[in-house]
Amino acid sequence: HTFWYITFCLDKHAKMEDHGAETKTWFQDHKRPSPDAPLCFGYDPDTHEYYTDWYTTPEGHYGYDSLEDLDHLYRLVVQSWRLECPLVLLARQAPRYPLFFDIDLTGKPGVSIDEMDELTCRFPDGVLMRSIAASVLELYPQFNNGLEVCVFTSSGFSTREKAPKSSFHLVFPQIIVNRARKCFQEDLDSCENREDPRHLMILYHVVCNLTVGSSYEGSPLAELRETLLRASGAHVAAEENGQTFLSCDWNEMIDDRPVWHEPDPLSASGLRLPYTDKPREGRPLLPAARFRYSNPESEGDEDWPPRYQIDRLADLDPVEWVRQGDISRPLEQVALTSWNKEALHPQAQQELRCPVCKGTE
Repeated sequence: HTFWYITFCLDKHAKMEDHGAETKTWFQDHKRPSPDAPLCFGYDPDTHEYYTDWYTTPEGHYGYDSLEDLDHLYRLVVQSWRLECPLVLLARQAPRYPLFFDIDLTGKPGVSIDEMDELTCRFPDGVLMRSIAASVLELYPQFNNGLEVCVFTSSGFSTREKAPKSSFHLVFPQIIVNRARKCFQEDLDSCENREDPRHLMILYHVVCNLTVGSSYEGSPLAELRETLLRASGAHVAAEENGQTFLSCDWNEMIDDRPVWHEPDPLSASGLRLPYTDKPREGRPLLPAARFRYSNPESEGDEDWPPRYQIDRLADLDPVEWVRQGDISRPLEQVALTSWNKEALHPQAQQELRCPVCKGTE
């Protein structure tokens, strides 16, 4: 046993050396000066600098010359995770990308991760998952016969928040949306959000539906919200314009920060790639499952969300999982998916103000 263990360790060390050199070379060869580069390490709020590690360079921004270059990076990302040294890497929003939602719930001490995951997105027939699917299908009824979702999770103990955290990314590969982009304070005419940032509108539509659905006493969503209040301890997550937002409020759980593209290089936003981690967290984002929702059945508003036929789809190979979760991958030649804008919740459009220019004309 001792000989086997020593051999195993030496083999792993050799693989790590070779992999480390290849990874460093990739990042060294793909540095980009532009703050609009598709990949970055993100700004570390603890050090007020870009995150640094054994493979990083001071520039902090990276791109690629071809999709083959990008696939090479995906393989390096997967191999780093297999060698138990996951990279930290953020994919910034391309002008167009698949619809996604970033869902987080921070629990109070003593609440288990499993309990919180069951309340959020662990089970495809859970109330929250069905509510999100129903909201998306209101706007994209052409997928009533089959709406696919890729589920990723990084649930675990958050070292930054010192609390258990349920964390999921939901990616809908059939639906292509455009990004919401903040403008520069120095050039308010640069704001792109007067042309209907579709992703943001869909997110607010989901939040509005959840708010309405949980207002019916005794409804599935009302009961879920009460349970979320207990699990999270209902601590204050944010305060803005005199309003207090609790950690379990729908607009806090379904985070809109990754939806806003930040032109300021020190405020990079987006989604981390699958199989990567956050700085000093130890919670890599891993694939969970793929599902297809079809044939919704509902008996009325108080019974919302409807029930679905839910099929589990085949798992993907690791590189394809990374590809599915990469919102920086260029899709400029792909048309936005046609939608039923008339079904959009009226309040959703009223929320579309750029946080910088506040919608100034």
